[in-house]
Amino acid sequence: MPYSAAKGGVNALTRSIAMEYSGSGIRINAVARAGPRRAAPDAA
Repeated sequence: MPYSAAKGGVNALTRSIAMEYSGSGIRINAVARAGPRRAAPDAA
């Protein structure tokens, strides 16, 4: 859960900065991985 919250914060900040600078022709990007890897569930 902490990773998801942090990723959401980075995405929101990136969008906000991108909107602020879009009028100047400046593009803002962020690169984030999909998420932490988890062990596969046991086969039933």
